[in-house]
Amino acid sequence: MIKIGKVRKKIHDNWKTPIDFYNKLNDEFKFDFDPCPLNSDFDGLNIEWGKSNFINPPYSRKLKEAFIRKAYQESFV
Repeated sequence: MIKIGKVRKKIHDNWKTPIDFYNKLNDEFKFDFDPCPLNSDFDGLNIEWGKSNFINPPYSRKLKEAFIRKAYQESFV
């Protein structure tokens, strides 16, 4: 949490993709899985992914890099 003036702002690394943007991408790529959905109850780094994945990874450097590595590994499955 950071303090800006008298306002405290919680910093997090999960941001939702605007639905209109997602729909345009999905129309083209026909996603069958999202390994890192907002507020997920599973760990997308420890499961097998689909064939056409929508990935909006967490923004923290450590998690972002882990999802990039996982996406690379999944591309060979």
